[in-house]
Amino acid sequence: MNFGNLMGAVTGGGGANGLMDMVVDKIADKLSGGEGGSESQSSDPSKMAGFQHAPPAITGKRRGLFIGINYFGTKAELGGCINDVHRVLKWVQSVAPFQDVLILTDDSQDPTKKPTRQNILNGLQWLGQGAQPGDSLFLHYSGHGATVSDTDGEEVDGLDSTIVPVDYESAGQITDDELHRVICQPLPAGCRLTTIMDCCHSGSILDLPYSYLPDGNLDIVMVDNRKAAIKMGLQAGVQFARGDKTAAFKAAKEAFGMYIKPAGHVNSSAQQKMEKEKTTKAFVTSFSGCMDEQTSADATIDGARSGALSWALLETLGKNPNQPYAQILKEVRGLLKGKYSQIPQLSTGFPVNLNSPFQI
Repeated sequence: MNFGNLMGAVTGGGGANGLMDMVVDKIADKLSGGEGGSESQSSDPSKMAGFQHAPPAITGKRRGLFIGINYFGTKAELGGCINDVHRVLKWVQSVAPFQDVLILTDDSQDPTKKPTRQNILNGLQWLGQGAQPGDSLFLHYSGHGATVSDTDGEEVDGLDSTIVPVDYESAGQITDDELHRVICQPLPAGCRLTTIMDCCHSGSILDLPYSYLPDGNLDIVMVDNRKAAIKMGLQAGVQFARGDKTAAFKAAKEAFGMYIKPAGHVNSSAQQKMEKEKTTKAFVTSFSGCMDEQTSADATIDGARSGALSWALLETLGKNPNQPYAQILKEVRGLLKGKYSQIPQLSTGFPVNLNSPFQI
């Protein structure tokens, strides 16, 4: 059956929804260079370096950066972020004492320890400075997250995620592109970076190319973000053919960012650019509070203010700090499901085996 016949078959409604999903997935696989298309190493995650490999052994130094911002006295004030930093740091030191720790909070009396834009960037550079194979680095951020317009055509939704320094009104925010460039890309192979990003719009906050998304049963499904963008574009065409212009517009908008340049020309290099620039040499994993389009809760839990992700991770890891990554993600999502709308995410710098035990 050719492309036109396939698309005609899936626009008929009724029991065609399952067929639509199957066909769109097959076409997206071909367009992204997967099964049946021009095969490349990156199109099949199971063939990529590191997919079946255990995380690197920790034989070197441990270093941690902890950032908590309550935005005291502003309209954006939060209540639990500094609490999160102290709780997470206490847990980290209880399971794997870190030799070097830097804490940036907006209740600090030391101007060099306040979470300004420049101090955060300096802290990130300090975190990765001199990193070697065998080192374990840890980053925890609890504060506001936001979005700004994407200018390089890499984001599926056309937006860059950001973290929000305490002086954001005068100094600006820090984008996911900056975070990736400063702390993810320079790290060598054999080094670990583990991050907890407890903020809104944080699903792709480090611009890592692979995400692990939930299905209806909270199972773990690895998704190639580039293939997902192609699927979204195809689904837009299907919805338009069915007459559902609202759904078509929504799907097209989400696919637009990665594949269309500002001038309106097809961005045929976006896929190659993502693979070249965003795949990391180091073993980088990031737990984030929610999907890119969602917000993360600053809540009162058990009588204390806390970020929902930080609380759920500590609850989960407090039972067993060496659970498999997949189990941790499933437990965290289960703790928040039904209480908060956010869906915590896990993303990585290259496809990894989620049955590997978590270590820091």
